[in-house]
Order: sequence, then C-alpha cells, then structure tokens
Amino acid sequence: MFLLNKKRDVWFFSILLLCAGFSFMAVRALAENASPSESRSEIDTLKNEIETRNNEIKKLEEEIALLDKSIEKTQGQAKSLKNELSVINNTISQLNKQVKVTETKIQSTELNIQKLSIEIKDKEKNITEDKTSVGEMIQTMQQIDLTSPIEVVLSGDNFSDAWVEVDYLERVQKSVNERINDLEIKKKSLEENKTELAAEKASLNSLRSRLLDQKNIANQGKKNKNSLLAETQNQEANYKKLLASTKAKKDNLERELFNYEAQLKVAIDPNSYPKAGTSVLAWPVNPPYITQKFGKTSDSGRLYASGTHNGVDFRAKTGTPLVATAPGTVVGIGDTDIACKGVSYGKWVLIRHTNGLATLYGHLSLIKAYAGEELQTGDIIGYSGNTGYSEGPHLHFGLFVANAVRITGPTEYKSKVCGTYLRMPIAPTNAYLDPLAYLPITGSNIKTD
Repeated sequence: MFLLNKKRDVWFFSILLLCAGFSFMAVRALAENASPSESRSEIDTLKNEIETRNNEIKKLEEEIALLDKSIEKTQGQAKSLKNELSVINNTISQLNKQVKVTETKIQSTELNIQKLSIEIKDKEKNITEDKTSVGEMIQTMQQIDLTSPIEVVLSGDNFSDAWVEVDYLERVQKSVNERINDLEIKKKSLEENKTELAAEKASLNSLRSRLLDQKNIANQGKKNKNSLLAETQNQEANYKKLLASTKAKKDNLERELFNYEAQLKVAIDPNSYPKAGTSVLAWPVNPPYITQKFGKTSDSGRLYASGTHNGVDFRAKTGTPLVATAPGTVVGIGDTDIACKGVSYGKWVLIRHTNGLATLYGHLSLIKAYAGEELQTGDIIGYSGNTGYSEGPHLHFGLFVANAVRITGPTEYKSKVCGTYLRMPIAPTNAYLDPLAYLPITGSNIKTD
C-alpha cells in the first residue's frame, strides 16, 4: 500500500513537473517569437545605421578609384609644374577621402560593438533564466525522490498504468536534457559573440591609429605643395630648372655611391642566407604590382646612372600600408632628404630578418617602425610615398645578404655631390639580391608593367 501511494505521488509530481517544464518552454517560445522587444528594435536600428555607413564607404571608395585614374593619367603625361600640382592636389583630395572612409569605418565599427554588446547582454539574460529553470526542475525531481521505473512497474496492479507513469518520468528527464542542450548552444553562441566583440575592438583601435597616420600624410602633402610653389615661384621655367638640377644631382650621387660600394669588400658565406627560388618572403604591399624589376631592364639604362636597378619597384599610391615580409628586427630608419633633398631613398626602413636576409623600404611618406623594433610578418612598417628621388608614388624594395649590409655612421660617408654626410644603408655590390627570387612570384595576382 505504501508503494502504491508513493507511486501515485510520483505520478502526480511528475505530471506537475512535466507541465512546468513544457509551460516554461512554451512561454519562452512565445516570448522569442512575439513582437520585437526594446533590445530587438534597438539592434535593428543599429543594423540599418551600419548599412548606411557601409553605403557611404562604398561611394567614397568609388570616388577614390576615379582619383586613382586621374593621378595615373597625369603622371603618364609630360613633366610640368601644372601636372605636378594637379597630382599633388588629387593626392591630397584622395587622402582626405581616405580619412573620411576611415572615420566612417570607425563609426560603423562602434555601432557594431553596440549591437554585439546588446546581443551579449540578451544571451546572458537568457542563459541565466535557463539555468534557473533547469535548476528548479532538477531540484524538484530530487525532492520527490523518484522511484525507479522497475519499482513503479512491479508495485502496480495494472502494468499498463505503470508503463504510462514510467513514460511520464522519461519525458520529464528528456525535458531537462533538452533544456541543458539548449543552454550549451546559447553558451557557445555567447562565446562567439564575445570573440567577435574583441575582434571589433581591436579593429577599432587599428582604424583610429590609421586615421591619425592618414591625416599626417595629408598634411605632409600640403607642405610639399607649398614647398614646390615656393621653390618654383609658381613659374614653369623655374620648375624645369629644378627638375634638371635634381636629375643631374641624383645621377651623380648614384655614380658616386656605386663606386663607393664597389670598393667595399665583405666575405659572404653562401650558406648564411636562403637559396634563390625558395619564396621565403611575403609581399611587402598588397596587391603587388611590379613597375621595375631588379638588375638590367629595358628602363634601367635610362633611369639609373649605373645602368642597373638595385631593387624592385612596386606601384603604391601615397598612403598605402607597407608590411614586414618576414620576422626580423628594424636595424634603422632614416630620411636622406634631410641631408640631400630629392636624390636618393627619401624616408627609408632597413630590417634584418631571422633567415639571413635584410630588406630595405624606400620613398616612404610616413615611417611607423623604430630602430630595434621586433617585427612579425605582416606588421605595418610605414606608408608608401614619393620622398627622395621618385617620379611618382611607389615602393622601392631592396634585398641584401643581412651580414653584408650596414648603415653608414654619422661621419663616415661624406658625399662630394651633396656636400653632406649621408646616413643610409650601404652594401658591397655582391650583397644585393634579386627580391623576386625570394618573393611568392607564383601568385596569380601579380601584375607588371
């Protein structure tokens, strides 16, 4: 009789528990499918605002692309003061639009952070409610001290009724398991949201840093324009004289430097650096567009006094990010324009890599790296530009045997052409390597002139 009464108690409480579980799920389902809550409405508003910002970015990038074509077309025309000022003005306009793009991306990222924060808060609330629900259901089951299915069946007068009661118990247990599984799914979704939020915050910090860089480069463009106008007094004849003088000075310095480096003697161990064709370097700029290859080329005799090009040139509009091609340490940075304006690398960065190679970046508009900095592949070292002697914005990328290249000391190399001491990377002629022998030239996205 005691077992029978206990069995009825089990049956009664099981039904209550099952109903409670199903009722809770039904209420939750109705709540989730009901008209949008305040948070849901806020998320939808944020999504619309993000879409608006993205459309603004798309429009600005289309305008930037048109300026790209205009600059490229002007640079392909004869050198004149009018064309040079046109390029500078278009470049400044382009940089200002890039600033606007970055500002809009920052706004979009901030909105997305708000959206993710609301979603995280909602999920955390749902998880808390689910945990409470499951906890109460399990606690009730424990309080009832459920009889095992075998006891229920054996203690009953009617086997059919007993099996019905066992079925109720199993359904209650299934309901609990479903709620626990639902909790696991929500927890995983919450963790994904938090990971996405962390990535968005990192992106926001990167964008803010990029914004300051772009503003600095745009301001430098304005200074360059004012400097050009001051030097030429806005006269075409004076511009032609300036061009001729700069070109002659650059050619003379090239010959002087070539002769100086030819006298340097450094024993190079062929086992101290990778073999050619190993593709141990990543691209310094993306997408890679090669405008001048290494060594004697169809243009090297015309462009360089030595008749050979000691690096690879990449097309890169002013303000394009430049990155480390392999892990390494920044040996030094500098600006040849300080000692001898417009005749050499301009702003440069030299990196010694852990694989026995060293890379040189020339003609930068802004340097972000610093001497002694440890870099990983893909780290930004600066932005492309038009400093030093350059017929248009691009990256000069040089490659050396690391043990053979060094930076001249403060009183080591006094140029007869410039009349000043030059601080810049130098190496014996046999230490210069062809970058294309170490870059991933099998990529289908490579373009060349």
